[in-house]
Amino acid sequence: MAARGQSLDARLKPNTAVICHICLKRPGKYTCPRCNVIYCTSECYKSEKHMQCSEAFYRDCFMEALKNQKTGDTEKAKTVEMLQKLEERNEADLDSDDEEEIRLEERLAGLDLDKDTDTIWDKLSKKEKEEFESMIEDGRMGHLVHNWSPWWLKQEDLVEEIGVSTSKCPEIKCDVHDLSALLSNKKPSENIKHNLISVLYAYVCVTRLNNGDTSTDPLEIAQEVLSLCQVIGQDRIFESTEEAIQDGINSVQKQECQSVREEFVISVIKDVELIIYGPKRGQSHGYSLAALSDLHTILVTASKLCSKVKKKADSKLPDLSNVKKQLFAARKKTEFYLSWLSSEYGACIFETLLPLKMLYAQKMTDFEKHNQTLTSLEDNLDQLRHNSQKKTLIEELL
Repeated sequence: MAARGQSLDARLKPNTAVICHICLKRPGKYTCPRCNVIYCTSECYKSEKHMQCSEAFYRDCFMEALKNQKTGDTEKAKTVEMLQKLEERNEADLDSDDEEEIRLEERLAGLDLDKDTDTIWDKLSKKEKEEFESMIEDGRMGHLVHNWSPWWLKQEDLVEEIGVSTSKCPEIKCDVHDLSALLSNKKPSENIKHNLISVLYAYVCVTRLNNGDTSTDPLEIAQEVLSLCQVIGQDRIFESTEEAIQDGINSVQKQECQSVREEFVISVIKDVELIIYGPKRGQSHGYSLAALSDLHTILVTASKLCSKVKKKADSKLPDLSNVKKQLFAARKKTEFYLSWLSSEYGACIFETLLPLKMLYAQKMTDFEKHNQTLTSLEDNLDQLRHNSQKKTLIEELL
């Protein structure tokens, strides 16, 4: 899963700044005159990644200064000897690095980078794993992954921002059953709109956490949705929009396999609001129908994969019969929500917009206050440490 937990404002703005090619964190300000790499500070220029070029630059400067300096033969001989030893050591280090790269190539030979992820991870050294995890933790990995822009961010009556390209809206399922036939002319429950919020929240979360890629492994995507949405996964019924959203947030945060930031789970509320608004800002169910249709496609594809696995006579493959039953039930529920949205009762979904707006605003306010409190505490701790060190130094001097 890719670059995760960004704020909505950050996702709406195009990333026009050129990132430093060395640290992959800060905007690049300078260009190396020797290798043309873009870097941000002298620290990056002198870093290990740029050492071969920077040391060569310093060596050239040193040699130029040495030529202009009047020294005796003895001093020159010592300097040349010192430089030769330094050169030999650098060459040995470079050879060692090349051997390490070759060994990595050999370890990954014949593996599919998209499918054999577990095997690839096992073949990485401890140092390589630590570096990879560090890049994910500090955000450097996000600069290497294409930032997917959700299709529901596009509004037809708004001027499109130059440079922002959203993904294509999924096709809406056409063969939807008539709601009256499904309910035998009975009136649907008032809680359907809240349950639908739960479904949309889970769909948005999983889609964003996978950077928009729901086709590579639809079975895994479908299972993630079921684990986050108790409405289609466990027959849960919600009596309010707030309850449905909070359950979704709790479910995401309980997933131990995901390192999800608080800001991300809050921003998904805004995504759900945009989907309900639709392409014409509250005048149609276009985006809600598209989201449910996309989810239905994922569930259908996942069910077909389960059937293929079941047909293979391999005892090592897991038993997916229970998963297939869950997928079938979830698919039927999704079809029901499509029928409900397409009916006269579907307009009730717009009643959730105000609670969503208020909930998003409240949670963002609480989040910002929490961050301000943490920042204030850290500043106070730093000041206490500084005063303590200063007092100790004065006592030692006395």
